[in-house]
Amino acid sequence: MTRVLVTGGAGVIGSHLVERLLGEGHEVTVADDLSTGRLHHLQAARRDPDLPLSFQRLDVTSTALERAIAKAQPEVVLHLASRADPHAVDDLVRDALVDVAGTVNLIESCRLHEVRKIVFAGHLDDRARPPATHFLAGKRAAEEYLRTAGEGGPAWTVLSLAAVYGPRQDPALPRHLVARIADWMIEGAPVTLAGGPDRAWDLVAIDDVVDAFVCAIDAGDGMRIEIGSGHATTQAELVTALAAATGWTGEPDWLPAEAAEPPRVADLKRAEAIGWAPRTPLADGVAALAAWLRG
Repeated sequence: MTRVLVTGGAGVIGSHLVERLLGEGHEVTVADDLSTGRLHHLQAARRDPDLPLSFQRLDVTSTALERAIAKAQPEVVLHLASRADPHAVDDLVRDALVDVAGTVNLIESCRLHEVRKIVFAGHLDDRARPPATHFLAGKRAAEEYLRTAGEGGPAWTVLSLAAVYGPRQDPALPRHLVARIADWMIEGAPVTLAGGPDRAWDLVAIDDVVDAFVCAIDAGDGMRIEIGSGHATTQAELVTALAAATGWTGEPDWLPAEAAEPPRVADLKRAEAIGWAPRTPLADGVAALAAWLRG
């Protein structure tokens, strides 16, 4: 058994991760301010009095984080807390405080209480170029603080995540595009998509992402590891898979859009160091999402 603290543990990825950790017998503390996370994501686990789960509602930029770590005494922190939307620009200062200052606060709190390791949820990003968005800039800055934690600081692994999809994603949010398309199909609404059928992403199922975090608890120290499917899925391929999962028989309306750059695809070579590889085919991943949306 490992004592684990999960920041952002009431979020989509975080809640799946918490359930996996509890299922493997780990003792879990969740820290989340519920600004984007939802307590009902943890409802089933919290109802079971035999599960070693505790919840702390807190902001990772506050002194409450250090107190929570002092109380829980985690061996490992899985750091998924993030406010930034890759496309939103409504509150850049707050985003930077959570993503960058919150990570620094976490590092120093972990140093103070001798936490062994931090596993950080980064984002798939071409490091040969300047960051294209404030979201990427914040992720890069947080990662650099981890790298410079220095002597006496916790070990670290950065998992750079491709586009994650799966159950609990909110179809009302544009950034949850796979869930949004699936919901349109289930409801019989028009499926209107920008960018054309050749627009593509590296899509990775949420179960595979959870696997990667679990693998990184005891491996990959000092490494930045890209986590994805390892190939690009076109919008046309995604529509076909979702139609099969939902029974949809329509045709999408393709809206014109500016030509997109080739998608960034995860290089999976370093993932071997933690014993991880993607295992969920697109058809299985979207079927699980569609089943969840149907309730």
